[in-house]
Amino acid sequence: MKKIISFIYLCVATFFVAQTINSQDIRRDEARLVSTTTTTDIYETIDFARYINLVGQNNLGFIAEKFNVDIADALARAERVFPDPELTATFYDNDAGSVLFGRGLELELGYDLEISGQRRSRIRLAKSEAEMARILLDAALADLRADAAIAFLESQKQMRMLNLMQESYDAMQQIHKFDSLRFVLGEIPEIEFLQTRLETAMIRNQVFEQEAEVKSAMAALNEMAGRDPLSLLMPATPLSKPVPRDYILGDLLIYALDDHVDLAVVMQEKQITRDELRLVRAERGMELGLNLAYELREGNGDWMGFNSVAVGVTIPLRFSNLNKGNLRAAQFAVEQAETGYRAMELEVKRDISQVFFMYEGLQRQVAQFETGMLDDARRIFEGEVFSYNNGETSLLEVLIARRTYNEVSEEYITALFEYASSVVELNRTSGMWEVEF
Repeated sequence: MKKIISFIYLCVATFFVAQTINSQDIRRDEARLVSTTTTTDIYETIDFARYINLVGQNNLGFIAEKFNVDIADALARAERVFPDPELTATFYDNDAGSVLFGRGLELELGYDLEISGQRRSRIRLAKSEAEMARILLDAALADLRADAAIAFLESQKQMRMLNLMQESYDAMQQIHKFDSLRFVLGEIPEIEFLQTRLETAMIRNQVFEQEAEVKSAMAALNEMAGRDPLSLLMPATPLSKPVPRDYILGDLLIYALDDHVDLAVVMQEKQITRDELRLVRAERGMELGLNLAYELREGNGDWMGFNSVAVGVTIPLRFSNLNKGNLRAAQFAVEQAETGYRAMELEVKRDISQVFFMYEGLQRQVAQFETGMLDDARRIFEGEVFSYNNGETSLLEVLIARRTYNEVSEEYITALFEYASSVVELNRTSGMWEVEF
């Protein structure tokens, strides 16, 4: 009887010692995990709408792009000036040996009239180029907005991946905790205990790696928003399915042909080539120069002094106009711009169609995951853990179930990210902006 009681006390003592040792190991592991997530980084939560607004205001590349508009406006104002007049002054002293023919001063003022409309053509071309700068700025803003939205989704995706890794680590930690007790009680061999400890350590390394991915994605958010990466922006909401919309391909194509920024760029290029052609024709037209001359001559004993005024007209002889190379080049540029616009229309239609078909496929893929695939994978994993704890199944089957659950979850998160990204791309390619996350 005493031997039985002693054996029971020994088992209980062994159990509490093992529990204490295992609790210390768990606390040590958790402390190491927390030490990686609790750094000197400062996190600031931000929602999607505020982030997009912040990018539009503070992105350094976009701010630099705005200067192109100011430069183009300044150049347009510069083209409004009239041609400068030319003043020529000539002093002469005529002598022939001992005979003096007198000294004199000639002043001549010349001015090009540009009667063929060169100045007007230059102003029109400069205005078209300034308008192009504004359209390109709008295009840059549209691309920046879409890129920022995808970067925001990427950050949400990495955060959700981290939650999945942390969940897997917690589950494996519980299995290892239970195996520690069973190993002390002699219910499982040491090799099985070491296997669960190894699997737990491997998952912990995956958590560390994923934490780095999250911070890297947040640093990208900061860069686009013109913020210092030491204070990381963190999405306030997790990655989720976008609000469903009834997109119709035909409507998207019609909308794009009216408002797509790339089409607006090509359309403005057509206008610029027309204005360049007008300028070439104006420069080949008739030009007149107006000259006003005044001469003051000093007299002497042999020659009388005098003053004279002359008015003249300069007519350039445009033999160079026989060469029509620059004119033909400008005409070909207009035809090229017309063809380029039609090509861009087809390209926009193709891009919208491809993104729309991708959007439909990803929408069905996400819906398929939500029909029960995730729940089934989770229940299988939990069932294998329960059976393993009761000694009804092997550790290998538990690990296979865990990896299957992780793979299904990762595929779902990736599909969700790609689905949300396709919504952004649909808005980018069509020229509209109805993105809310």
